[in-house]
Amino acid sequence: MGHVVITIGREFGSGGHKIGQLLAVKLGIPYYDRELLMLSAQRGGLDEKKLEKYDEKKHNPYLYEVNYEGNAYAQKGVSVQDALFALQSEIIREIGENMDAVIVGRCADAVLGEAGIKTVSVFVAAPFEMRVKRTMELEEIDEKTAAAMTRKKDKRRKQYYESRTGKRWGAPESYDMYFDAGKQLPDEIAEQIVQMYQSVKKN
Repeated sequence: MGHVVITIGREFGSGGHKIGQLLAVKLGIPYYDRELLMLSAQRGGLDEKKLEKYDEKKHNPYLYEVNYEGNAYAQKGVSVQDALFALQSEIIREIGENMDAVIVGRCADAVLGEAGIKTVSVFVAAPFEMRVKRTMELEEIDEKTAAAMTRKKDKRRKQYYESRTGKRWGAPESYDMYFDAGKQLPDEIAEQIVQMYQSVKKN
């Protein structure tokens, strides 16, 4: 019986992060989100703060910073985005080969799929107004700022995912499970994912 990884794509402010944490607790398996950025920086001998602004960001062929830093694990002469993606992908594959886990973002569904590792790919969406309100509360910002942030983050995630996977970000057909967090509570969504995970685990 091989390992199964639950991968979570999410609209900004939809609560995908919280659902991922709930799943990790319910199943007693590791959870990876920003931890992948930290692990990539450590492996490549790169500055985590510098990498942060390139996390889940599409490579721009006309305007980008070339990476010349780091150790043997960090690709030189390519964009920082490409170097980071390579590091994160390697770590994601190692996670999938060695354990069950929950991984948020970073095109983990495609990376693991190409490696032949079992996944339950999930996407969490929610109404725009709901996401803006949630962002206002979490970030303590006004509605206009929260709306602009939400649009920007969604656009960035879409460009990143589609440029790396060739699949449509946020399209139900791109994932095993698709949820509207405006219609179900996080715990209800998590329970349905647990059932799917257990079913895949048996096969």
